[in-house]
Amino acid sequence: MTGGIEESGIFTAIWWVIATLTVVAALLVVYLQDLVKAAMALIGTFLGIAGLFVMLNAEFLAVVQVLVYAGAVSILLIFGIMMIRDTERGSPANSLRIPAFVLGVAFVGIITFVVMDTQWNLLGDAVLTPAAQVGIEEVFSDSPPVIGGLLLREFVLPLEAAALLLTATLVGAIALVKGE
Repeated sequence: MTGGIEESGIFTAIWWVIATLTVVAALLVVYLQDLVKAAMALIGTFLGIAGLFVMLNAEFLAVVQVLVYAGAVSILLIFGIMMIRDTERGSPANSLRIPAFVLGVAFVGIITFVVMDTQWNLLGDAVLTPAAQVGIEEVFSDSPPVIGGLLLREFVLPLEAAALLLTATLVGAIALVKGE
């Protein structure tokens, strides 16, 4: 498994460009005062994450990212923002900005330490039996049915909890809109 497109310099450059643009869009979400512009930056973040999924050969996750997050969630968010009368003002600054920044930097430092200190087991480094190799090829070649089977067998409770949470969110949004 050597000589693939993932090892080329162009692939690496495109990866870093998409990753950088995604992080910049995420920072814009946090720092923009105009809520509509922040929502547009959030859509850019979602699309950047979908691009990273494509580069990781996870096309199914990329499509779900675009449809669910960049599509449905972003539209609901913009709809909610438009229902608010004063979208230009944004949220006022508060006294917890500096402690939140310090906590965020500490969190990023801990995550960076854990990522750098962990011994990652990569598939390319593993010596696999023929049966394990067939199992891996099955997952990578036909991922939507495999993911669907996992969701409906092993992870049915978290799937139902997410569905219940989304339903409660929609009912709450309708109750808020109906109140006006």
